[in-house]
Formats: sequence, structure tokens, C-alpha cells
Amino acid sequence: MSLTAEQFSEQRWELPEDGRWSELIAGEIVQLSPPDSMHGTSVLNLSKRLAEHRQRNPEISGAACFDQGLVVSRQPDSVFLPALSVIPDVGPFDLADQFLTEQCPTLVVEIVSSTDRRKLINSKVEVYWTVGVETVWIVDQNDQAVLVLDAEGTQSRLTEADQLTDDASLPGFSMSVGELFQEPGWWSGSRK
Repeated sequence: MSLTAEQFSEQRWELPEDGRWSELIAGEIVQLSPPDSMHGTSVLNLSKRLAEHRQRNPEISGAACFDQGLVVSRQPDSVFLPALSVIPDVGPFDLADQFLTEQCPTLVVEIVSSTDRRKLINSKVEVYWTVGVETVWIVDQNDQAVLVLDAEGTQSRLTEADQLTDDASLPGFSMSVGELFQEPGWWSGSRK
């Protein structure tokens, strides 16, 4: 039976780990491997830097949403849960109580921290272009690099010393790629 996005939203709590690592692809639930600690480190570091950026620039519209269910197709329905999506023209907490949105992000961040995520990434990027996403950052845990793709077909591979920026989605934001992969000192007991 093919599920709708809404049925997936309701049923995900019955899935392993409350459906946290599941997506809906063409009406079928796809269970992804739980991410590793490096995945969590990248999400933590990115969220910290985005929060600081937002505090310094309260006039910026749009919201950085983590694990937001993006409805990317209907009949059959598909729902992707990228690590981060930047959705324009919403307040910072407008989507906080919603699992699903059909609003198109301008920027999507995917972290390819497992084999199954790596296998799906090319097809997901194609879908992102179809729905109107402007930029995709693919965080590669193995290479500790970020592949930046835009809808025009431009690609750039950024490594440790390079800066992540996207003036269209995140005006004035800048973060070195190396910072994405730095384990916070407090995780190991030091004070970094």
C-alpha cells in the first residue's frame, strides 16, 4: 500500500527509533542507517554557527530547519528529511510544531554518513532541483569535505580551509569546512 505524506507522518512513531531515520520515497517507507557520531558532530557545529549568525542578524527572514519533513512529490508521495533545510519567508519558529512542509527550501544540507545515504544522494539531488531548491551542500564524512551544488549545474568541492557560504539563503554566513568536523571539547572533557 502506497502511503501519503500525512500517513507517513502519523505512522513514523511506530517505526524503529520513532521513525527518526526514515524517509518516504514514492509512497514506501525507506529505513536509513542511524547516523554515526561524526554526523551528529556536523549537525551540532552547523546548528551552533547558524544560531550565532541568526542572533547577530535578527532581520534575516527565513528559518534553518533541522530534520524537517520536506514533501517533495505527491501521488506517489515522497518526504525527505535532510539534515538541514533553509526555508525562506518564515519566522525562526514558524515550522517548529510541524513535521511536514511543502514550502521549498532555498538551501538543503545532506550528510552522507552511511552507505545507504550515499546511494540515495544523486536521486535526491535530482528531486531537489525538480522542486526548486537552489543549492545543495553534501557533507562527506569520509573525505571531510563539502560538495556544493547549485541548480545551474555549478559544483565546487570545499575542503578543510575553505569557507561555506550562501549569500542567497544565508546572507553574511561563513563557516570553515573544517569546523563542521571538529568534535566539541566538552564531549571529551576538555574546554574547547
